[in-house]
Amino acid sequence: MKMNLASPMSKSHLFLGIETSTTNCSVGLFRDDTLVDKLEEDNGYSHSEKLGVFVKDLLENNKVEVVDLSAIGVGVGPGSYTGLRIGVSFVKGLGFAHNIPIIKFTSLELLLNQFRSLDYPLSSGGIIIPMLDARRDEVYCQVYNSDFEPLEAIKAEILSEESFSKYRVGNSKIICLGPGAIKSKELIKSNNMDVIENLMPSIVGMESTILSKYRNEAFENLAYFEPYYLKEFFAGKAKRSLLSPE
Repeated sequence: MKMNLASPMSKSHLFLGIETSTTNCSVGLFRDDTLVDKLEEDNGYSHSEKLGVFVKDLLENNKVEVVDLSAIGVGVGPGSYTGLRIGVSFVKGLGFAHNIPIIKFTSLELLLNQFRSLDYPLSSGGIIIPMLDARRDEVYCQVYNSDFEPLEAIKAEILSEESFSKYRVGNSKIICLGPGAIKSKELIKSNNMDVIENLMPSIVGMESTILSKYRNEAFENLAYFEPYYLKEFFAGKAKRSLLSPE
């Protein structure tokens, strides 16, 4: 489907951002690379109830119509299967209905971008690892160097004392961040590791790069665009009914 695009280099663009990969339902409005307004609530997986209301209220409060949007940014995961499905389906519906391009962000990318804005002291050779809880001792994570360049692809890691050992050499510091980082403190037990656990994937992490992605036309194909689940979903086995045959 061909998008009706404003010139990527024109003076001003409005972007809607949506992130639902965790318990945080996060919606924001950007003018170019500046966050204008946001609505978010971290209160369990109630995105199906909140997302549409948040978007409606955000646009109305700022006197913006959906047709005024140049693009929509969306967090694609990894993360909660249900949360991702709700967020991506909502965005695809808006994109199809109003011919609006979609720009994706991984949930780990959003964590990293928020960390960059903190001006946290980094040493050369240090490692940054955004982490999301993947249940039990497992996290979704990606390893970056101190220049914020990815050293590995996104992966699911079962944490242990040996995790990321090839990066834990000399005085190189490891910084684990995000809602999965608390597990690293308990399971890796390194004296040269900082843990920043109070960051959640949020549309705030889109602010620094959404305009550049738009100008580079980094748009998704709406016909084939899906959440990045990373792992297959396995539903729990239904309990046998007492009325069913043996």
